[in-house]
Amino acid sequence: MMSRTCGLVVVLIGLSAALAGARGPGPTEVQAATNFHFMCTACKAEWVTDAEGAKATFGGLPNYAVRVACRQCGQKQAFLAAICPYCHKPYVSTIHQTGAGYARLRSDICPHCGKDILKWRRTP
Repeated sequence: MMSRTCGLVVVLIGLSAALAGARGPGPTEVQAATNFHFMCTACKAEWVTDAEGAKATFGGLPNYAVRVACRQCGQKQAFLAAICPYCHKPYVSTIHQTGAGYARLRSDICPHCGKDILKWRRTP
């Protein structure tokens, strides 16, 4: 009887350890962006700046929905670019250009890979 109990305890400990490992790694530290990619919708110019340059451009914290003056053409048609979660290329989101917000748009298509970013955002 004692060996059965010990065997059951060993099995339960092993099962607990296996389930704990199956959950995957714990939370990871999120690192702040170090480079900010800008794209102009008027002349198609692109440039990358560091955090200090982005703060200077915005006069504060970077914001995807705020139009800034383009370094090339001077028009206030440049946006902080989003990075596509599928192809990892920068693009100016339809959401940011229109100011519609995520709730109103039915899709936000990456111009590089053609995938819908809103589907990615809705995936649990």
